[in-house]
Amino acid sequence: MYFGSPRAGMLGVLGIALLVGNCAWAVDMDQNSSISAESLAKGSAENSCPQYGEITGKVTFFPGGSVSDADIDADIHANINLEIAETPGQQRCGLMFRDRLPDDRGMGFPFDPPDQVSFWMKNVPVALDMVFVELIPDGRSNNSAPLSQGSYQVLDIITAPPCINDPCPTYGPKGEVAWVIELAEGRAEAMGLQKGDRLRIQRLQPEQSQQD
Repeated sequence: MYFGSPRAGMLGVLGIALLVGNCAWAVDMDQNSSISAESLAKGSAENSCPQYGEITGKVTFFPGGSVSDADIDADIHANINLEIAETPGQQRCGLMFRDRLPDDRGMGFPFDPPDQVSFWMKNVPVALDMVFVELIPDGRSNNSAPLSQGSYQVLDIITAPPCINDPCPTYGPKGEVAWVIELAEGRAEAMGLQKGDRLRIQRLQPEQSQQD
């Protein structure tokens, strides 16, 4: 449910957020545009969004702080299958109108380069754990890099309830994030996930992808 980034404001444009369910995609528009936010929201809400999309990635969390490469094969991690919202259409739909999210499943929103972002819960009927992920100082924007060569860590975890009334609140940390991983409510606590924990994100090859 991506709401937007303050970078749009620095460009002197008006960021109009489409009501795009779990992902409210920010569209930069000139203030004199004849397209209203209401019409954009209505058009987006009428789009068909799948209850389940294709599994195109996997995130492995390593609760407990720092991690060595030897821990990758150890039974101290938790794996979550990811739908990665890569395209504008996927980002517009997000988890919109989905009435449940299985414990072994989540949605990932990549930001390359990392950015300060805000998310909201417009049109999302279930509470979610939002895991905001940063690239650690020695990290690279390379999902296949071994942990010793740089990876990701948890910047913040926010549990967000469904939005009942407008205007919907927005959620996000002050720092720049490389990914946002959305999980079922309570999943982060059940895994023992905390700020500073390491994680690894993998994009699956087409032959590895799963369709539910």
